[in-house]
Amino acid sequence: MRVGSPFMCMIPSMNAGDVDVKLMTGPQLVSLNKIPPGTSVVVRKLEGGRELATRLAALGLSIESQVKVLQNRSHGPLLVLVRDTRIALGRGQALKILVEEPEGE
Repeated sequence: MRVGSPFMCMIPSMNAGDVDVKLMTGPQLVSLNKIPPGTSVVVRKLEGGRELATRLAALGLSIESQVKVLQNRSHGPLLVLVRDTRIALGRGQALKILVEEPEGE
């Protein structure tokens, strides 16, 4: 590469303590089926189509809903608490519900 090439740049040497780098990342979303029992989470995204979103909304589960996982075994439905109502969700449905733990937990 010749000097003055647009692909060449000068990088000053820095010590690790010279720069405080913080990665700006969004919230870590995980599917509801991976949340252990007893954990409270907030729904952030629904990956299913309109049909799933409509069904879940009819049950009281929508974006920003607080959800507490009551039962999550390795097979069978998940049992969750949403707005003082216990709801059984199939594994396929729970896989499409992306959640995050609320701050301060």
